[in-house]
Amino acid sequence: MHKLKEFNDERVKRYSLNMSKDFPKPNGIECPRCNSELNDIESKVMIMSNPPMIMVLCEKCHFKSWRYA
Repeated sequence: MHKLKEFNDERVKRYSLNMSKDFPKPNGIECPRCNSELNDIESKVMIMSNPPMIMVLCEKCHFKSWRYA
């Protein structure tokens, strides 16, 4: 059985390692300004709403917004 602190520390470590790779990454969503593909930018940029939201960026026209995770 795990202690709560050990469990949480491991989850934070795993999250940090997995979420910092491969960003920005295309997400298949069309930019409303120029019709290029939006990218999810580093997923640590999140709003912890319900459901959570991730910041998106268009590298062509620099449009920024949020999408649901």
